[in-house]
Amino acid sequence: MLACPNAGFDFLDAASVLVLLTPLSFGLLTIPAYLAVRRLVRRRFSPALVRGSLERLAVIVAALAGACAAVAYADRMAAASGVSDAAVGGEYLLAFVASVPLGAIPWAAGELASGASERQGLAFLSSVAAASVLRLSAFLLLEACCFHRPSAMAPLFLLQLAATGFAALGAACAYLALRGGAVESAFPEEVAMERVLSAYSSSIRENRSLLGSSGFF
Repeated sequence: MLACPNAGFDFLDAASVLVLLTPLSFGLLTIPAYLAVRRLVRRRFSPALVRGSLERLAVIVAALAGACAAVAYADRMAAASGVSDAAVGGEYLLAFVASVPLGAIPWAAGELASGASERQGLAFLSSVAAASVLRLSAFLLLEACCFHRPSAMAPLFLLQLAATGFAALGAACAYLALRGGAVESAFPEEVAMERVLSAYSSSIRENRSLLGSSGFF
């Protein structure tokens, strides 16, 4: 870091703050998506795609599309927050905040497209870990100094795309390698019965709460 004397702000201070935000991004941006995808996959009758080359290609394309969207969104957020160099601010957001949700994109794409996996939790954690490690490694090894040198915005944006796309591709490969086989979908009758029981239990709880508030219990 000493090779970057013209840095606009201290690297260690910014890194310390953003490392504290990483668990927050995991809890607020990633876990709700994980739970929603799991619930949707379990209640669906049949997957949209059969696992094969087409489905794997769809997972990779979704991961790369998510990487492009993450770069554009991070730079836009940095510019809106008043940072003097949007590329520098966006790079910190990509490395420490957006890398965790980035790893969830290929997992969600694969589970929604081809159904639940045998090792769903392991595949999710491996995808998130791969994206986080690869994106942070690219930031530390390749980009920490480059983003403080005077340069045009376009090359910096392309460097962000390359690093983030590489992390997304690694996350997709980790997910595809560790997810295992597909779990058979539930029969429509089983899903319908589960929905009826869920609605019935909710109705019972509401009736009890009404009776309790009226003084019967």
